[in-house]
Amino acid sequence: MSLSFLKARKALLIAFTAVAVTLGATFAGPSFARGDTDISDLNQVFVTHDGHHIAAYEQKGAGPAIVLLHGFPDNHHLYDKVVARLKGRTVVTFDFLGWGASDKPANYNYTFAQQEADLNAVITQLHLGPVILVASDSGVPAAINWSLDNPGRTQRLVVTNGFYAPVDKSGPPALTTTLILGQYPQSAPLGPLPAGTAFGLNSLVTAYRTQPGLFATVFRWEESTFFERPQDAGVFTPLFAHQFETTPSSITPMTSLAADVGNTVRADGQRVPQLAKLGPITRLVWGAQDPDLNLNIANELHSALTGSTLTVLSQAHHNVAIDAPGRIASAIRGS
Repeated sequence: MSLSFLKARKALLIAFTAVAVTLGATFAGPSFARGDTDISDLNQVFVTHDGHHIAAYEQKGAGPAIVLLHGFPDNHHLYDKVVARLKGRTVVTFDFLGWGASDKPANYNYTFAQQEADLNAVITQLHLGPVILVASDSGVPAAINWSLDNPGRTQRLVVTNGFYAPVDKSGPPALTTTLILGQYPQSAPLGPLPAGTAFGLNSLVTAYRTQPGLFATVFRWEESTFFERPQDAGVFTPLFAHQFETTPSSITPMTSLAADVGNTVRADGQRVPQLAKLGPITRLVWGAQDPDLNLNIANELHSALTGSTLTVLSQAHHNVAIDAPGRIASAIRGS
């Protein structure tokens, strides 16, 4: 991810936050019927990791098991429309620790390595055997690294708008950018950027933690840009926002994960030569309207994942599983 890109996104978010303070938490948007997203027949189960409970939702059916990995700041509801199109298949969708209905332990080290361990706990404790992994956004590192660390156990890997290694002219959305820069030492240089680049953002991060209304306003604004259709934003944004508006909240897990982004992408950058092993089983499905986790990342991954396929959806935004669930279901089936 480009550091100059992070700086530009910082300026955008600071400007928006000034407006958000005035508006308050009024950016909720309309409410719509959920339509084709009913997953009420899934069975909720719990698996454990580090002594905490991970909420998973299981549909029994034909194998191999399809495991769905959300990103942040969403949860398992990201895949409601996809699950509705996978009747008759074994499907597991779950919330990482700190998200959705899973435990949100205080003083816990929420990291991308922990998320890979969460995924391993789900696969192992539910005795899933060979799996098809589907990942979006910050769930992508866990899916790729688990597949590399467990050779032969992933039958297919479906990746939508997310990240793995550093890619120029791409970067996290604005809210995540402020959470990253706001926890960076103010006295340290930020790569080619001078010391003090992140000055003031630590106060903004503190305000997010202590003023839920401010965080909710910025969150709902940014989330509204992640969908192709406003009616989908009206349905899913409240499902994602709820975990930040209750106690315990997902604000701490999101802040903790944001602090781990830099170390994770640098470490994963060292694993890029290994990605060719996964290329033949990987299908990349990318929303072209995502300005942040954009086609530069898709093209880099497609190049590294030798033999992979790349499908670009010209109208889809960041949340491809909601904008184009049928295309994700087709990629899962291998069609």
